[in-house]
Amino acid sequence: MPQRSPNEPRPSESDGAKRAAARGVAWGGVESAASAVVGLVLIVLAVATPSQADRWERWLQRRASRAHGKGAERWKRIAQVPRALSDGLRTAWGLIRTRAEAPLSAVGYWAFDIAALWASFRAFGHAPPAAVLVAAYFVGTLANALPLPGGIGGVEGGLIGSFIGFGVHADLAVLAVLAYRAISYWLPTLPGVVAYLRLRRTVAGWQAAPGGS
Repeated sequence: MPQRSPNEPRPSESDGAKRAAARGVAWGGVESAASAVVGLVLIVLAVATPSQADRWERWLQRRASRAHGKGAERWKRIAQVPRALSDGLRTAWGLIRTRAEAPLSAVGYWAFDIAALWASFRAFGHAPPAAVLVAAYFVGTLANALPLPGGIGGVEGGLIGSFIGFGVHADLAVLAVLAYRAISYWLPTLPGVVAYLRLRRTVAGWQAAPGGS
């Protein structure tokens, strides 16, 4: 057996315990995130099936009819959610059945997006385990559901909070997530704004031309 050098530091039991505890916390967080995602999917499916969507819509509309002022408007908007979910699921299922490449495209998008996040972590230190990276990515991006323009601020906060919850150091999480969002969101957005303004000018020229509508 190879002999340990006298100057080589011996791993302490406390270090091993810390690593084991960190792995336990990480995997526990992954299991919790997976359970939350599965539960959310089941809730959406239960609400968005055609028969259930009609039932929920009628119930929410009755609540809206009994409310007044802003409360009534709020309930009317909420009453549109089950139908929207049902239509979205039906459309998504139709795309999956008619276009076999659609799920692969979604998986490819997620894979490359997570790879960009991994590269951001590597640029500032070390990347978390793959399971933690994937789970924190999907949990953090649920912040897209917040009513914020383009998810600005919500996604960053959701991702940073998710990684910190999974045991990633706060400084590393903040730097990596902000760099990732700068590359994946802000970098394409700036030239997109310029292209949008130029397109508006082009369309205005078409409309001003003889025969334009």
